Amino acid sequence: MNRFLHIGCLAAAIFAAAAGCKKSTAGTTADGATDGSDEPMAVLCPPVDGGPEDDDGGTVAGVDDFGPNAPAAKASSSLGRVNIFEVTSPSLLERVDIYMRADLPRTRLTIAVQEATSRTAAFTKLTDVQIDFGVCEGWASSGPLAIPLRPGRFYAMGFDPNQVVTPFVSTDGDSLPIDGMFGRLIGSRTATSVSVPSLTWEKFLDKEYNRQRIVTSPRAADALDGVGADAGADGAAGDGTGASDANHDATDAGKG
Repeated sequence: MNRFLHIGCLAAAIFAAAAGCKKSTAGTTADGATDGSDEPMAVLCPPVDGGPEDDDGGTVAGVDDFGPNAPAAKASSSLGRVNIFEVTSPSLLERVDIYMRADLPRTRLTIAVQEATSRTAAFTKLTDVQIDFGVCEGWASSGPLAIPLRPGRFYAMGFDPNQVVTPFVSTDGDSLPIDGMFGRLIGSRTATSVSVPSLTWEKFLDKEYNRQRIVTSPRAADALDGVGADAGADGAAGDGTGASDANHDATDAGKG
C-alpha cells in the first residue's frame, strides 16, 4: 500500500512540474516587439550621416518626412516600391531616405530616382545607388545627391531589395496628395526593379504610400524648368491632385 502511495505521489509531482512548464510557456507575450523572451525587439539601424546643416549663411536643406505614422506592412516582400511626387518649385534633391526593416543578413538595396515630364510620359532613370542594409529597422539612405527637381515634372523615388524586407506603408489614401517643401506626394507603385532605364505609370496607386524622408533645398530657376509644366494641369484635371493643404508632418506598393 505504501508502495502505491509512493508511486501516486511521484506521478502527481511529475504532473505538477509539467503543468508549471506549460503555464510558463503560455505566459510569454505573443508580440516579440514588446517582450524579448521569444522574439527580440528589432534592432534600430544607425542614424543616417550627413543631415541638413546651415553652412555659413548658405541655403538650408529641408526635410520632408512622408508617412511618419506608417505601420509595418503585414508581409515582407522583395518587390520594389516607389513614391511618386509632383514638383511645384525649383529644388535640388539632396538625399532620399527610406524606412524599412530587414530580418535577413546580407540585404542589399538599390535606391533610384526617375523623372517623367507628364502623367502620360514614362519615367526615365536619373540615378541609382546600391547600399548594404543590416539586420535592423530604420532608415536606408541614398547618401548625398544633387539632382535638379523641375516644376511640373514627376519623380518616382524608391528602392528594390535583393531579398525580402518589410516596408512601412500608409494606406491613408484620404491624406493624399501631401504637400512638401518642393512639391507634393501624389501616390506610389510597385515594380520588379527601380534601376531599369524606364518605369511606366502602370500600377500607380493614389491610396497608399511608403514612409520616406526627402531632403531638398531651393535653387534658382533655369531654362529647363518650364519643360513639362503641363503636368500640374494634368493632375488637376485627372484626380484632383493639383492642390491640397494636407500636412505631411501630421500624417503619415505586385511586381511590375
